[in-house]
Amino acid sequence: MNNIRNFWLYTSSTAINILCSYAVLFLLTNYLSKESYAEYGYYNSVFSLLLVLFNFGVKETAFKLASRGETDALQLLFHWYLSLQLIFLISILVLCYWHPKLAVIAVSFVLFSWMLVLSAMYRGQSRYLRDAFCWPIQRCLWLMFILLAIYFFESIDFFEVFIASLIASLVVVLMSLDRGYTKNFKFKLKPPSNIVFRFFFVEASILLYTRVDVPILNSFEIVKSEVADYYIAVQIFDAAVLILTPISYFFFNQLASRFSLTNSTDSGFVFRYILILLGLVALGQLIWSNIGLQFLAYFAASYVSSFHNISLFLWALYPLAINLILSSLLIQWNSETSYASVCIAGLLFYLVVSFLLVPAFGSVGAIYSRIGVECFLTIMLLFTFIVKGKNRCL
Repeated sequence: MNNIRNFWLYTSSTAINILCSYAVLFLLTNYLSKESYAEYGYYNSVFSLLLVLFNFGVKETAFKLASRGETDALQLLFHWYLSLQLIFLISILVLCYWHPKLAVIAVSFVLFSWMLVLSAMYRGQSRYLRDAFCWPIQRCLWLMFILLAIYFFESIDFFEVFIASLIASLVVVLMSLDRGYTKNFKFKLKPPSNIVFRFFFVEASILLYTRVDVPILNSFEIVKSEVADYYIAVQIFDAAVLILTPISYFFFNQLASRFSLTNSTDSGFVFRYILILLGLVALGQLIWSNIGLQFLAYFAASYVSSFHNISLFLWALYPLAINLILSSLLIQWNSETSYASVCIAGLLFYLVVSFLLVPAFGSVGAIYSRIGVECFLTIMLLFTFIVKGKNRCL
């Protein structure tokens, strides 16, 4: 019964999240010029890469410790994380002297990072109500603040979009923070566990290959309008990923429960989740092929030319769905080092392929690179899964 309730909880929160995300996308594509939208995409990509430093592996570590009920270790982790964040905030204050706008954008991402960590911790503790509505509330507030900016100023620029995000994330962090984990705070510079370093390399590799695309396009001086067409494809792709990730979270928590009881994993249980995700991807692809062009024509008329880019991008969801499940399995097996190695190999693969394809095919080359790296990661994860599984009861 709890699983059914939690499923519908995540389904409703994901629906709200996606609706608000698409509403924000509609406003950005209609009120920002293509050049400004491309600039927004560039800063968003660059600072998303810096999220690796802001998180430093804490998000996934908190999720894993919380799912195993290791409360004391979780509190030590939070004390170290807060110490790290104080250093970042002082650095941002220094940056504010030279470039105030960059400092504001940096703060918006720091606060967003805090929200992600809190959300991951509550997810691991199976406090699904708190976790499920962090993102939708942030997205609703972000949408509301953008609408207010449009109402009062009759226009927006990409900087005001980041200010709106900053305020929305701050409100969610203040609402979600569990003061118990900040009690008796002690400044710590030494990480409480080496797990954070393993997750740091995992997050660094994943974020680099998923967010380095726009900087690469800019480095090859791809025209702004083409970058804008590519970036809207990225945002629609990311919205599709939001539908898949809650299912992988359920998989991880159920896997943790099964593993604590039997110390083994039922292969049928694993493949059942993979099939569910692949079925959702196929359904989404079918829906997009029938209504995608009309959707763009109605909501983002300037980006109708992106339809084929988006359709091509969606093929990357098939291997990505498999990767979500296999990566969760490796983490539950305490094989973060193996997963990190796979992700680093994937990053190197992506960089090589994109530097070959982008000069020849432009933004389409970046899409082929993303599809290629997701397939590469699937092959590597399957190989690791088979090798690691030989020592376990599957």
